[in-house]
Amino acid sequence: NNYSSDIQNFKQTGKLLTNINTFQNVSLLFYQDVSANYLPLDESDRIVKRFGSKDDWKKFEPVLIAFGIEKIIVSDFTLDALTMKSDAVELTKTIESSLAEFAKNIDNINYQAIEIQIKSKFEQIKIYYSPNLKMSCAKLNFSPIVPNYYDTAQRTIFYSGNWNSISNAKLVEYLFKAFEISENQISKDEFVKILLENIPFSDGNTWQEVPPESLLPDESTGRFGEELVFKELIQMFGKEHVRWMNQGGETYGTYDFEILNGNKEVIYFVDSKATTTSEVSGDTVPIYIRPSEWSFMQNAGEKYLIARVYNAKKNGAYIKYLNLGLKKLDEITL
Repeated sequence: NNYSSDIQNFKQTGKLLTNINTFQNVSLLFYQDVSANYLPLDESDRIVKRFGSKDDWKKFEPVLIAFGIEKIIVSDFTLDALTMKSDAVELTKTIESSLAEFAKNIDNINYQAIEIQIKSKFEQIKIYYSPNLKMSCAKLNFSPIVPNYYDTAQRTIFYSGNWNSISNAKLVEYLFKAFEISENQISKDEFVKILLENIPFSDGNTWQEVPPESLLPDESTGRFGEELVFKELIQMFGKEHVRWMNQGGETYGTYDFEILNGNKEVIYFVDSKATTTSEVSGDTVPIYIRPSEWSFMQNAGEKYLIARVYNAKKNGAYIKYLNLGLKKLDEITL
């Protein structure tokens, strides 16, 4: 009671640090349930930044509650209504083929009983692939695009891109939670190793998730990407040092730009590869490389750059550059 006036004053005028390292009025803030650390809240400016261990944070919860700050829990998030989804065929088949090995790694003696338990848990979950996974939280007015998400209430896992890409590392955490197993029973590294060894062989009827036709490259997306790359290269090096091979129209060459030094010698070849997706879900859409481009890349080596354009044809379009530096094994020295 001695502090009630101070609390009221802080609720009205106080500010706390958020997940994006900005200070926000207490009246606008929420805090995250520590048992749901996989919620996509890292980029929210309305979530109080967590500090310390889970136990430390739980001790701090009464303070947040006293300030009138509400907790965000799993059920506050929903799959965006416009998100497309399809059964994750390859991942499902891979898990099915891995269950026996999981069980043997957990308990080499009682593995049959363990396999039955894990199989039962697996049959209770659903796994979906989405080319552009978007979640929504009405309380936060927040709709982030995320690589993956686990709806624990519905026992449903969603992911975008390739399930075995680094952006989907959290899928292993979700499966551990769904199977009710821990790293004391089997390490995550061993779990992933077993999955990778059991990817089903494709005989032409591929299991791999294919992006919808609307996300495949088209001429307008490619042109947008080249124009954006051209503008950025000119800003960086000056117009006299950049040559756009397709400025007058598509030439179907092995690259799109040349970067020249002061002697007008080519020091880099740049090829633009544009996608309308964001970087988070960019591995949903493959980068198409023609045989002639691949051959040229090997000869050009470290002089060949791929300019990956994300969010093409949108206001937030941006570029990241990739230097493959292709080598033969006999060129590598240890």
